[in-house]
Amino acid sequence: MFSAGKLFSQDTITYSRLSKEQYSSWKQIEDKWLKEKFYPFLKKEKIKLSCGGCTSAVIWVVFKKTDRTTYEIIYNKKCGSEFKGKQLAELKRLLDQIQLPEEFNNTYLKVYLGSALKC
Repeated sequence: MFSAGKLFSQDTITYSRLSKEQYSSWKQIEDKWLKEKFYPFLKKEKIKLSCGGCTSAVIWVVFKKTDRTTYEIIYNKKCGSEFKGKQLAELKRLLDQIQLPEEFNNTYLKVYLGSALKC
């Protein structure tokens, strides 16, 4: 882990600053992670998104890519409260499986993961 507190400068790449190669790589990683890890996690935890109840389950993450990928969760929210305890630990375990490719070397990547309904 690292401290993301000092990262919000030109060192941090967001979606709008990704190169075409980085964007393509990230979208593949994101789509696979959401489909294979995050959505099954929500189902297992019985977190069901709906306009009449829980309208979001989201996390903001800053990834740091050097010789390996590390990250810090800078925001998390589900159904109006934070993921905590076992749920947060499981989310971290799932995030540990994300490895950024070479085109992200020596960069910080700030991303939004999850779902929020527009009701």
